[in-house]
Formats: sequence, structure tokens, C-alpha cells
Amino acid sequence: MGVAMYTGNGGNLPTRPQATVVKVMRGTDLVALDHLVATGIPHTLIDYGDGSE
Repeated sequence: MGVAMYTGNGGNLPTRPQATVVKVMRGTDLVALDHLVATGIPHTLIDYGDGSE
């Protein structure tokens, strides 16, 4: 069994101040990713950026 994570960067902060929370969560996801890689746990990370792609 592996771990699947989905994250984004929250978009444009000046026009969407609530996106700050999303940026903090994304940072946490990236730290978790580093731990998964270091321990060899199978994983998938989908980073959809600001969602415009």
C-alpha cells in the first residue's frame, strides 16, 4: 500500500489572502514527502500548483 497526496500553492496571495493557509499546508505536504522518500514508502504526490493548469 502506498500514500497518495494532493497539494497546490493557493494561487495569488494579494488577491486571495486565505491562500496563506493553503501555502502552509503545501509546505507540510512537502516535508511529509521528504520523510516518505527517506523511508522508502511508496507514494504519489500530485502538485497542481495554483490550479490553473
